Amino acid sequence: MKTSSFFFKIVALLLMNTFLSCQEEERMTDITIPSSKDIIIQISDVLINPDNGWEAVNTKSVNSEVSSSPRQSNENGLDMGISTSISPEAHTRAARVFTNSKLRVVAYKCSGISAITTGNYAGYGDYTADASGNLTATTPLVLSPGTYSFVLFSYGNAALPTFNKSSITATATSGQDFLSSTKANVAISANYGKYFWLTGLTLTRRISGFYITMQAQSGRMDNITACAATLTVPAQATYSFTTDKLANGSGIASINAVWKLAETNKMRVKSEYIRVLPQASANIPVRFTQLTIGGKSFVGTIATIALQTFQGNDYTYESVINLTTSGYIIGGALWAPGNLYYDGSFKLYQSMSDISINSPTTNYWYWNRLTPTGNYTTGDFAQTTWQPANDPCRQVGTKGTWCVSPKQYYANLIQKGYKFTTQNGNMGLLMGNMIFFPYSGYYNPNGYVDEGGRGVYWVQESGSPYYGVIFSFEQKGTGVVYSISNYNNYRMAIRCIRAN
Repeated sequence: MKTSSFFFKIVALLLMNTFLSCQEEERMTDITIPSSKDIIIQISDVLINPDNGWEAVNTKSVNSEVSSSPRQSNENGLDMGISTSISPEAHTRAARVFTNSKLRVVAYKCSGISAITTGNYAGYGDYTADASGNLTATTPLVLSPGTYSFVLFSYGNAALPTFNKSSITATATSGQDFLSSTKANVAISANYGKYFWLTGLTLTRRISGFYITMQAQSGRMDNITACAATLTVPAQATYSFTTDKLANGSGIASINAVWKLAETNKMRVKSEYIRVLPQASANIPVRFTQLTIGGKSFVGTIATIALQTFQGNDYTYESVINLTTSGYIIGGALWAPGNLYYDGSFKLYQSMSDISINSPTTNYWYWNRLTPTGNYTTGDFAQTTWQPANDPCRQVGTKGTWCVSPKQYYANLIQKGYKFTTQNGNMGLLMGNMIFFPYSGYYNPNGYVDEGGRGVYWVQESGSPYYGVIFSFEQKGTGVVYSISNYNNYRMAIRCIRAN
Protein backbone atom coordinates (compact mmCIF):
# COMPACT_ATOMS: atom_id res chain seq x y z
CA MET A 1 0.00 0.00 0.00
CA LYS A 2 2.87 2.38 0.75
CA THR A 3 4.38 1.68 -2.70
CA SER A 4 1.05 2.39 -4.41
CA SER A 5 0.60 5.63 -2.47
CA PHE A 6 4.09 6.77 -3.42
CA PHE A 7 3.43 5.99 -7.10
CA PHE A 8 0.24 8.09 -7.12
CA LYS A 9 2.10 11.02 -5.51
CA ILE A 10 4.73 10.89 -8.26
CA VAL A 11 2.05 10.90 -10.98
CA ALA A 12 0.25 13.84 -9.31
CA LEU A 13 3.46 15.88 -9.16
CA LEU A 14 4.20 15.18 -12.83
CA LEU A 15 0.70 16.25 -13.85
CA MET A 16 0.97 19.44 -11.74
CA ASN A 17 4.31 20.35 -13.37
CA THR A 18 2.85 19.83 -16.84
CA PHE A 19 -0.19 22.03 -15.99
CA LEU A 20 1.96 24.86 -14.62
CA SER A 21 4.28 24.71 -17.65
CA CYS A 22 1.30 25.06 -19.98
CA GLN A 23 -0.04 27.98 -17.91
CA GLU A 24 3.32 29.78 -18.10
CA GLU A 25 3.60 29.14 -21.84
CA GLU A 26 0.08 30.50 -22.34
CA ARG A 27 0.92 33.70 -20.45
CA MET A 28 4.20 34.21 -22.31
CA THR A 29 2.49 34.14 -25.74
CA ASP A 30 0.83 37.53 -24.87
CA ILE A 31 4.19 39.28 -24.38
CA THR A 32 6.55 40.37 -27.18
CA ILE A 33 10.06 39.45 -26.10
CA PRO A 34 12.99 40.88 -28.11
CA SER A 35 15.17 38.33 -29.79
CA SER A 36 18.74 37.93 -28.70
CA LYS A 37 19.78 40.52 -31.33
CA ASP A 38 17.14 43.17 -30.52
CA ILE A 39 17.94 46.30 -28.52
CA ILE A 40 15.54 48.24 -26.28
CA ILE A 41 15.84 52.02 -26.74
CA GLN A 42 15.94 54.03 -23.52
CA ILE A 43 15.51 57.84 -23.45
CA SER A 44 17.21 60.27 -21.09
CA ASP A 45 18.33 63.88 -20.78
CA VAL A 46 15.47 65.42 -22.76
CA LEU A 47 15.49 69.21 -22.53
CA ILE A 48 13.23 71.94 -23.83
CA ASN A 49 15.10 74.89 -25.29
CA PRO A 50 14.00 77.53 -24.61
CA ASP A 51 12.08 76.80 -21.43
CA ASN A 52 8.34 77.20 -21.11
CA GLY A 53 8.53 79.75 -18.33
CA TRP A 54 8.06 82.43 -21.03
CA GLU A 55 8.95 85.28 -18.72
CA ALA A 56 12.20 84.08 -17.22
CA VAL A 57 14.40 86.75 -15.68
CA ASN A 58 17.11 86.38 -18.31
CA THR A 59 14.81 86.64 -21.32
CA LYS A 60 16.13 89.04 -23.93
CA SER A 61 14.31 90.71 -26.79
CA VAL A 62 16.81 90.72 -29.62
CA ASN A 63 15.92 92.24 -33.02
CA SER A 64 12.57 93.26 -31.56
CA GLU A 65 10.23 94.65 -34.21
CA VAL A 66 7.06 96.70 -33.89
CA SER A 67 4.11 96.65 -36.27
CA SER A 68 0.97 98.75 -36.00
CA SER A 69 -2.63 98.18 -37.01
CA PRO A 70 -4.78 101.03 -38.35
CA ARG A 71 -6.53 102.90 -35.55
CA GLN A 72 -10.00 101.49 -34.99
CA SER A 73 -13.14 103.28 -33.81
CA ASN A 74 -16.11 101.46 -32.35
CA GLU A 75 -19.72 102.59 -32.27
CA ASN A 76 -19.66 102.25 -28.46
CA GLY A 77 -17.22 105.16 -28.14
CA LEU A 78 -14.17 102.99 -27.46
CA ASP A 79 -11.27 103.55 -29.85
CA MET A 80 -8.18 101.37 -30.17
CA GLY A 81 -4.65 101.72 -31.37
CA ILE A 82 -2.82 98.39 -31.69
CA SER A 83 0.92 97.72 -31.86
CA THR A 84 2.64 94.33 -31.87
CA SER A 85 6.18 93.67 -30.67
CA ILE A 86 8.12 90.62 -31.81
CA SER A 87 10.94 89.01 -29.85
CA PRO A 88 12.24 86.18 -32.05
CA GLU A 89 15.47 85.62 -30.12
CA ALA A 90 13.88 84.02 -27.08
CA HIS A 91 16.39 81.19 -27.38
CA THR A 92 18.79 82.96 -25.03
CA ARG A 93 16.87 81.40 -22.15
CA ALA A 94 18.25 78.39 -20.35
CA ALA A 95 17.02 74.92 -21.32
CA ARG A 96 14.40 73.24 -19.17
CA VAL A 97 13.94 69.57 -18.33
CA PHE A 98 11.03 67.94 -20.18
CA THR A 99 8.50 66.98 -17.47
CA ASN A 100 4.93 65.74 -16.89
CA SER A 101 4.32 64.97 -20.56
CA LYS A 102 4.44 62.20 -23.13
CA LEU A 103 7.06 61.95 -25.85
CA ARG A 104 6.87 59.92 -29.06
CA VAL A 105 10.08 58.62 -30.66
CA VAL A 106 9.86 57.27 -34.22
CA ALA A 107 12.80 55.41 -35.81
CA TYR A 108 13.69 55.08 -39.49
CA LYS A 109 16.49 52.94 -40.89
CA CYS A 110 18.35 55.65 -42.77
CA SER A 111 21.29 57.97 -42.16
CA GLY A 112 19.59 61.33 -42.69
CA ILE A 113 16.27 62.99 -41.84
CA SER A 114 15.59 63.96 -45.45
CA ALA A 115 15.83 60.27 -46.39
CA ILE A 116 12.89 59.29 -44.15
CA THR A 117 10.11 57.40 -45.95
CA THR A 118 7.33 55.11 -44.87
CA GLY A 119 9.37 52.34 -46.50
CA ASN A 120 12.26 52.58 -44.03
CA TYR A 121 10.05 52.88 -40.94
CA ALA A 122 11.55 50.76 -38.15
CA GLY A 123 9.31 51.30 -35.11
CA TYR A 124 8.11 53.78 -32.54
CA GLY A 125 7.99 54.17 -28.79
CA ASP A 126 6.02 56.34 -26.37
CA TYR A 127 7.64 57.62 -23.20
CA THR A 128 6.19 59.42 -20.17
CA ALA A 129 8.23 61.98 -18.24
CA ASP A 130 7.52 62.43 -14.55
CA ALA A 131 7.85 65.63 -12.53
CA SER A 132 11.62 65.13 -12.32
CA GLY A 133 12.05 64.44 -16.04
CA ASN A 134 12.61 60.69 -15.70
CA LEU A 135 11.18 58.91 -18.74
CA THR A 136 9.43 55.54 -18.64
CA ALA A 137 8.47 53.63 -21.78
CA THR A 138 4.73 52.99 -22.08
CA THR A 139 5.29 51.57 -25.57
CA PRO A 140 8.94 50.41 -25.80
CA LEU A 141 10.92 51.10 -28.97
CA VAL A 142 12.80 47.92 -29.93
CA LEU A 143 15.36 47.93 -32.78
CA SER A 144 17.95 45.59 -34.28
CA PRO A 145 21.54 46.85 -34.59
CA GLY A 146 22.06 49.34 -37.41
CA THR A 147 22.04 53.02 -38.35
CA TYR A 148 18.87 55.00 -37.69
CA SER A 149 17.40 58.48 -37.74
CA PHE A 150 14.90 59.51 -35.09
CA VAL A 151 11.99 61.94 -34.99
CA LEU A 152 10.75 63.05 -31.57
CA PHE A 153 7.61 65.09 -30.86
CA SER A 154 5.28 65.95 -28.00
CA TYR A 155 2.16 68.02 -27.38
CA GLY A 156 3.48 69.15 -24.03
CA ASN A 157 0.92 67.13 -22.08
CA ALA A 158 -0.04 63.53 -21.28
CA ALA A 159 -1.82 62.91 -24.60
CA LEU A 160 -0.57 61.47 -27.89
CA PRO A 161 -2.64 60.58 -30.96
CA THR A 162 -2.91 57.04 -32.35
CA PHE A 163 0.25 56.31 -34.29
CA ASN A 164 0.07 55.82 -38.06
CA LYS A 165 3.19 54.26 -39.56
CA SER A 166 1.92 55.06 -43.05
CA SER A 167 2.48 58.79 -42.48
CA ILE A 168 5.63 60.83 -42.00
CA THR A 169 3.77 63.84 -40.60
CA ALA A 170 2.02 64.87 -37.39
CA THR A 171 -0.78 67.39 -36.89
CA ALA A 172 -0.94 70.23 -34.39
CA THR A 173 -4.25 72.00 -33.79
CA SER A 174 -5.08 75.49 -32.67
CA GLY A 175 -4.33 76.17 -28.99
CA GLN A 176 -2.06 73.12 -28.65
CA ASP A 177 1.56 73.09 -27.67
CA PHE A 178 3.88 71.26 -30.05
CA LEU A 179 7.55 70.39 -29.53
CA SER A 180 9.87 68.41 -31.79
CA SER A 181 13.42 67.37 -32.53
CA THR A 182 15.36 65.01 -34.76
CA LYS A 183 18.53 62.98 -34.33
CA ALA A 184 20.13 61.56 -37.48
CA ASN A 185 22.72 58.91 -38.32
CA VAL A 186 22.74 57.12 -34.97
CA ALA A 187 24.56 53.77 -34.89
CA ILE A 188 22.55 51.46 -32.63
CA SER A 189 24.22 48.72 -30.65
CA ALA A 190 23.74 47.52 -27.10
CA ASN A 191 25.60 49.84 -24.74
CA TYR A 192 24.20 48.43 -21.51
CA GLY A 193 23.10 44.83 -21.74
CA LYS A 194 20.15 44.81 -24.15
CA TYR A 195 19.64 48.59 -23.90
CA PHE A 196 20.77 51.59 -25.94
CA TRP A 197 20.52 55.01 -24.31
CA LEU A 198 19.51 57.76 -26.72
CA THR A 199 20.92 60.91 -25.09
CA GLY A 200 21.54 64.60 -25.72
CA LEU A 201 17.99 65.26 -26.91
CA THR A 202 16.63 68.81 -27.09
CA LEU A 203 13.06 69.64 -28.06
CA THR A 204 12.15 72.98 -29.64
CA ARG A 205 8.71 74.51 -29.30
CA ARG A 206 7.35 74.91 -32.86
CA ILE A 207 4.37 77.11 -32.08
CA SER A 208 4.44 80.81 -31.22
CA GLY A 209 3.59 82.42 -27.93
CA PHE A 210 1.18 85.35 -27.93
CA TYR A 211 0.04 87.88 -25.33
CA ILE A 212 -2.59 90.59 -25.59
CA THR A 213 -2.17 93.56 -23.27
CA MET A 214 -4.99 96.03 -22.68
CA GLN A 215 -3.98 99.58 -21.78
CA ALA A 216 -6.65 101.97 -20.48
CA GLN A 217 -6.27 105.68 -21.19
CA SER A 218 -4.94 107.57 -18.20
CA GLY A 219 -7.12 110.47 -17.08
CA ARG A 220 -10.01 109.29 -19.25
CA MET A 221 -10.77 105.82 -17.94
CA ASP A 222 -11.03 104.03 -14.64
CA ASN A 223 -9.59 100.51 -14.16
CA ILE A 224 -10.19 97.47 -16.36
CA THR A 225 -12.02 95.01 -14.10
CA ALA A 226 -12.94 92.16 -16.49
CA CYS A 227 -11.49 90.93 -19.76
CA ALA A 228 -11.90 87.80 -21.93
CA ALA A 229 -11.93 87.30 -25.67
CA THR A 230 -11.96 84.84 -28.55
CA LEU A 231 -9.38 84.96 -31.35
CA THR A 232 -9.85 83.77 -34.93
CA VAL A 233 -6.69 81.89 -35.92
CA PRO A 234 -5.61 78.96 -38.17
CA ALA A 235 -7.18 75.64 -37.16
CA GLN A 236 -4.32 73.19 -37.76
CA ALA A 237 -0.80 72.81 -39.08
CA THR A 238 1.28 69.89 -40.36
CA TYR A 239 4.64 68.90 -38.95
CA SER A 240 7.00 67.20 -41.44
CA PHE A 241 9.37 64.47 -40.23
CA THR A 242 11.75 65.12 -43.15
CA THR A 243 12.21 68.85 -42.44
CA ASP A 244 11.52 69.05 -38.68
CA LYS A 245 9.26 72.04 -39.40
CA LEU A 246 5.69 72.96 -38.54
CA ALA A 247 4.09 74.50 -41.62
CA ASN A 248 1.85 77.56 -41.60
CA GLY A 249 -1.59 76.79 -40.30
CA SER A 250 -4.71 76.42 -42.41
CA GLY A 251 -8.44 76.55 -41.83
CA ILE A 252 -10.19 78.73 -39.26
CA ALA A 253 -10.62 78.15 -35.53
CA SER A 254 -11.64 80.17 -32.51
CA ILE A 255 -9.52 80.03 -29.35
CA ASN A 256 -9.98 81.72 -25.99
CA ALA A 257 -7.84 84.44 -24.50
CA VAL A 258 -8.13 84.94 -20.75
CA TRP A 259 -6.68 87.55 -18.45
CA LYS A 260 -5.22 86.66 -15.07
CA LEU A 261 -7.50 87.42 -12.14
CA ALA A 262 -4.57 89.06 -10.38
CA GLU A 263 -4.17 91.37 -13.37
CA THR A 264 -7.69 92.84 -13.22
CA ASN A 265 -8.69 96.08 -11.56
CA LYS A 266 -5.71 97.80 -13.14
CA MET A 267 -5.09 100.28 -15.93
CA ARG A 268 -2.87 97.80 -17.80
CA VAL A 269 -3.73 94.10 -17.94
CA LYS A 270 -1.90 91.29 -19.73
CA SER A 271 -3.45 88.06 -20.94
CA GLU A 272 -2.22 84.64 -20.02
CA TYR A 273 -0.01 82.86 -22.54
CA ILE A 274 -1.83 82.01 -25.78
CA ARG A 275 -0.54 79.21 -28.03
CA VAL A 276 -0.84 80.01 -31.73
CA LEU A 277 0.20 78.08 -34.83
CA PRO A 278 2.55 79.56 -37.41
CA GLN A 279 0.67 81.71 -39.92
CA ALA A 280 1.37 83.90 -42.91
CA SER A 281 0.29 87.54 -42.76
CA ALA A 282 -3.41 87.64 -41.84
CA ASN A 283 -5.88 89.66 -39.79
CA ILE A 284 -6.74 88.37 -36.31
CA PRO A 285 -10.15 89.49 -35.03
CA VAL A 286 -10.28 89.67 -31.23
CA ARG A 287 -13.91 89.53 -30.04
CA PHE A 288 -14.34 90.53 -26.41
CA THR A 289 -16.76 88.30 -24.54
CA GLN A 290 -15.94 90.30 -21.41
CA LEU A 291 -14.58 93.81 -21.25
CA THR A 292 -15.44 96.09 -18.35
CA ILE A 293 -13.77 99.47 -18.02
CA GLY A 294 -14.70 101.93 -15.32
CA GLY A 295 -17.68 99.77 -14.43
CA LYS A 296 -19.09 99.94 -17.99
CA SER A 297 -19.38 96.82 -20.14
CA PHE A 298 -18.02 96.85 -23.67
CA VAL A 299 -18.93 93.24 -24.49
CA GLY A 300 -19.02 92.67 -28.24
CA THR A 301 -16.17 95.07 -28.99
CA ILE A 302 -13.92 93.77 -31.79
CA ALA A 303 -10.25 94.65 -32.17
CA THR A 304 -8.55 93.55 -35.38
CA ILE A 305 -4.82 92.88 -35.25
CA ALA A 306 -3.96 93.55 -38.87
CA LEU A 307 -1.69 91.51 -41.13
CA GLN A 308 -0.08 89.56 -38.30
CA THR A 309 2.55 86.89 -38.97
CA PHE A 310 3.42 84.14 -36.49
CA GLN A 311 6.73 82.50 -37.32
CA GLY A 312 6.50 79.56 -34.93
CA ASN A 313 9.70 78.18 -33.37
CA ASP A 314 8.86 79.80 -30.02
CA TYR A 315 8.89 83.38 -31.30
CA THR A 316 7.02 85.43 -28.71
CA TYR A 317 4.59 88.18 -29.70
CA GLU A 318 2.71 90.77 -27.71
CA SER A 319 -0.05 93.00 -29.06
CA VAL A 320 -0.79 96.08 -26.97
CA ILE A 321 -4.29 97.48 -27.45
CA ASN A 322 -4.29 101.10 -26.35
CA LEU A 323 -7.86 102.02 -25.45
CA THR A 324 -8.88 105.65 -25.90
CA THR A 325 -12.06 107.66 -25.79
CA SER A 326 -13.04 111.28 -26.33
CA GLY A 327 -15.14 111.19 -23.14
CA TYR A 328 -14.65 109.76 -19.66
CA ILE A 329 -15.34 106.14 -18.64
CA ILE A 330 -16.05 106.00 -14.93
CA GLY A 331 -18.87 104.99 -12.60
CA GLY A 332 -20.45 102.58 -15.11
CA ALA A 333 -20.95 105.14 -17.89
CA LEU A 334 -19.10 106.75 -20.76
CA TRP A 335 -19.60 110.44 -20.07
CA ALA A 336 -19.49 113.11 -22.78
CA PRO A 337 -16.31 115.23 -22.89
CA GLY A 338 -18.30 118.31 -21.87
CA ASN A 339 -21.77 119.80 -21.47
CA LEU A 340 -24.45 119.77 -24.13
CA TYR A 341 -25.02 122.97 -26.15
CA TYR A 342 -27.15 124.08 -29.09
CA ASP A 343 -26.25 126.36 -32.00
CA GLY A 344 -28.92 125.24 -34.43
CA SER A 345 -27.66 121.67 -34.05
CA PHE A 346 -26.94 119.56 -30.98
CA LYS A 347 -23.30 119.46 -29.91
CA LEU A 348 -20.96 118.57 -27.04
CA TYR A 349 -18.25 120.80 -25.64
CA GLN A 350 -14.91 119.06 -26.01
CA SER A 351 -13.66 120.45 -22.72
CA MET A 352 -15.46 119.44 -19.54
CA SER A 353 -14.87 122.89 -17.98
CA ASP A 354 -16.53 124.83 -20.83
CA ILE A 355 -19.82 126.60 -20.21
CA SER A 356 -21.23 129.90 -21.43
CA ILE A 357 -23.38 131.35 -18.67
CA ASN A 358 -24.44 134.26 -20.91
CA SER A 359 -26.11 131.96 -23.44
CA PRO A 360 -29.38 130.66 -21.99
CA THR A 361 -30.72 129.45 -25.35
CA THR A 362 -27.57 127.52 -26.21
CA ASN A 363 -26.20 126.13 -22.91
CA TYR A 364 -29.30 125.76 -20.71
CA TRP A 365 -32.20 123.38 -21.18
CA TYR A 366 -35.76 122.88 -20.03
CA TRP A 367 -36.60 119.51 -18.54
CA ASN A 368 -38.17 116.97 -20.92
CA ARG A 369 -38.03 119.36 -23.86
CA LEU A 370 -36.04 118.88 -27.05
CA THR A 371 -34.59 122.37 -27.57
CA PRO A 372 -33.59 125.18 -25.20
CA THR A 373 -35.23 127.88 -27.30
CA GLY A 374 -38.58 129.57 -26.76
CA ASN A 375 -40.66 129.55 -23.59
CA TYR A 376 -41.80 126.54 -21.55
CA THR A 377 -45.53 126.30 -22.30
CA THR A 378 -48.34 124.96 -20.19
CA GLY A 379 -48.85 122.05 -22.56
CA ASP A 380 -45.45 120.64 -21.76
CA PHE A 381 -46.45 120.09 -18.14
CA ALA A 382 -48.85 117.36 -19.29
CA GLN A 383 -45.82 115.14 -19.99
CA THR A 384 -45.46 113.78 -16.49
CA THR A 385 -42.67 111.28 -17.18
CA TRP A 386 -39.39 111.51 -19.01
CA GLN A 387 -39.85 111.03 -22.75
CA PRO A 388 -36.85 109.67 -24.69
CA ALA A 389 -38.16 111.41 -27.81
CA ASN A 390 -37.63 114.73 -25.96
CA ASP A 391 -34.07 113.87 -24.91
CA PRO A 392 -31.79 116.46 -26.57
CA CYS A 393 -28.70 114.29 -26.03
CA ARG A 394 -30.17 111.72 -28.43
CA GLN A 395 -29.88 114.29 -31.20
CA VAL A 396 -26.08 114.55 -30.95
CA GLY A 397 -24.27 112.92 -33.87
CA THR A 398 -25.93 109.68 -34.91
CA LYS A 399 -29.35 109.82 -33.28
CA GLY A 400 -29.68 107.62 -30.21
CA THR A 401 -25.93 107.52 -29.50
CA TRP A 402 -26.14 109.71 -26.38
CA CYS A 403 -28.76 110.31 -23.68
CA VAL A 404 -29.33 112.42 -20.59
CA SER A 405 -27.79 110.59 -17.63
CA PRO A 406 -30.03 108.74 -15.18
CA LYS A 407 -29.60 109.54 -11.51
CA GLN A 408 -27.73 106.29 -10.81
CA TYR A 409 -24.61 107.30 -12.71
CA TYR A 410 -24.28 110.52 -10.72
CA ALA A 411 -24.60 108.41 -7.57
CA ASN A 412 -21.78 106.16 -8.84
CA LEU A 413 -19.56 109.19 -9.38
CA ILE A 414 -20.20 110.45 -5.86
CA GLN A 415 -19.06 107.06 -4.51
CA LYS A 416 -15.77 107.58 -6.34
CA GLY A 417 -15.13 110.65 -4.21
CA TYR A 418 -15.34 114.35 -5.06
CA LYS A 419 -13.86 117.74 -4.32
CA PHE A 420 -14.55 121.34 -5.24
CA THR A 421 -11.83 122.80 -7.44
CA THR A 422 -11.06 125.08 -10.39
CA GLN A 423 -10.31 124.09 -13.99
CA ASN A 424 -9.47 126.62 -16.68
CA GLY A 425 -10.70 129.39 -14.43
CA ASN A 426 -14.10 127.80 -13.78
CA MET A 427 -15.10 126.57 -10.35
CA GLY A 428 -16.86 123.24 -10.13
CA LEU A 429 -16.94 119.67 -8.85
CA LEU A 430 -14.27 117.05 -9.68
CA MET A 431 -15.50 113.48 -9.17
CA GLY A 432 -13.45 110.30 -9.14
CA ASN A 433 -10.42 112.56 -9.57
CA MET A 434 -11.29 112.47 -13.27
CA ILE A 435 -14.48 114.13 -14.46
CA PHE A 436 -15.28 117.80 -13.86
CA PHE A 437 -18.68 119.54 -13.76
CA PRO A 438 -18.47 123.36 -13.81
CA TYR A 439 -20.73 125.56 -11.74
CA SER A 440 -23.57 126.26 -14.09
CA GLY A 441 -26.15 128.16 -12.10
CA TYR A 442 -29.50 128.21 -13.90
CA TYR A 443 -31.99 130.47 -15.65
CA ASN A 444 -35.44 131.24 -14.35
CA PRO A 445 -37.94 133.35 -16.25
CA ASN A 446 -36.34 136.48 -14.77
CA GLY A 447 -32.75 135.69 -15.80
CA TYR A 448 -29.56 134.01 -14.62
CA VAL A 449 -29.23 132.78 -11.03
CA ASP A 450 -25.78 131.95 -9.66
CA GLU A 451 -26.48 131.63 -5.92
CA GLY A 452 -22.83 132.17 -5.11
CA GLY A 453 -21.57 129.14 -7.02
CA ARG A 454 -23.80 126.19 -7.81
CA GLY A 455 -24.03 123.44 -10.42
CA VAL A 456 -27.48 122.26 -11.48
CA TYR A 457 -27.86 119.41 -14.03
CA TRP A 458 -31.02 117.66 -15.22
CA VAL A 459 -31.28 113.87 -14.93
CA GLN A 460 -33.69 111.53 -16.70
CA GLU A 461 -35.99 110.51 -13.86
CA SER A 462 -39.36 112.03 -13.18
CA GLY A 463 -39.61 113.15 -9.58
CA SER A 464 -43.37 113.65 -9.33
CA PRO A 465 -46.38 113.86 -11.62
CA TYR A 466 -45.15 117.21 -12.88
CA TYR A 467 -41.51 117.73 -12.13
CA GLY A 468 -38.07 116.48 -13.10
CA VAL A 469 -35.05 115.64 -10.97
CA ILE A 470 -31.84 117.65 -10.73
CA PHE A 471 -28.29 116.85 -9.62
CA SER A 472 -27.15 119.85 -7.64
CA PHE A 473 -23.90 120.77 -5.90
CA GLU A 474 -22.47 123.78 -4.12
CA GLN A 475 -19.48 124.16 -1.86
CA LYS A 476 -21.55 125.87 0.80
CA GLY A 477 -25.05 125.06 1.96
CA THR A 478 -26.54 121.84 0.61
CA GLY A 479 -23.30 120.28 -0.69
CA VAL A 480 -23.94 117.50 -3.26
CA VAL A 481 -27.59 116.46 -3.49
CA TYR A 482 -30.44 115.31 -5.67
CA SER A 483 -33.70 117.14 -5.48
CA ILE A 484 -37.04 117.35 -7.24
CA SER A 485 -37.36 120.55 -9.20
CA ASN A 486 -40.62 122.43 -8.86
CA TYR A 487 -39.64 124.51 -11.85
CA ASN A 488 -39.56 122.61 -15.13
CA ASN A 489 -39.62 125.97 -16.87
CA TYR A 490 -36.16 126.77 -15.45
CA ARG A 491 -33.26 126.23 -17.79
CA MET A 492 -30.43 124.07 -16.41
CA ALA A 493 -27.25 122.36 -17.72
CA ILE A 494 -27.08 118.82 -19.17
CA ARG A 495 -24.18 116.35 -19.32
CA CYS A 496 -24.79 113.40 -21.69
CA ILE A 497 -23.66 109.78 -21.44
CA ARG A 498 -23.36 107.14 -24.17
CA ALA A 499 -26.64 105.33 -24.66
CA ASN A 500 -24.97 102.23 -26.16
